[in-house]
Amino acid sequence: MADVVSAVRSYLLHQSSVTDLIGQRMYFDVLRQKATLPAATISKVSELHDHLLSNRSGFVATRLQIECHSTTRLTSNAMAEAIYKSGIAAVKGLTHSVNIRGVTVDDGQRNFVINDNDGGDDHVYVTQIDVKVSYQE
Repeated sequence: MADVVSAVRSYLLHQSSVTDLIGQRMYFDVLRQKATLPAATISKVSELHDHLLSNRSGFVATRLQIECHSTTRLTSNAMAEAIYKSGIAAVKGLTHSVNIRGVTVDDGQRNFVINDNDGGDDHVYVTQIDVKVSYQE
């Protein structure tokens, strides 16, 4: 079975506007320990399977969360903006073995800071962006 998270990640890592900022550093679910920043993570937040009275329709809506990590707020925001402007909302059709029917940016940017646990002044700035991917199973 094709994985929608892998398909969206692969799409984004083929967009120069994204890779110019993070290279290939987009990880599944969690940021690697001591990861080089800037980097991003992508994870599945929820999944809704559409049903008919007789059975499943085969239509699925999956909400993905992308977190952009950087040592500056401006860079983490720029990463989220690059993802937003990458053409992700126009993706339709077969993409990395997933039959995508539509993508919407489900939520705007949200920001927070991860403070340094060692008592230093280093912080990791995180900008989140959510996308909803509708696809046919």
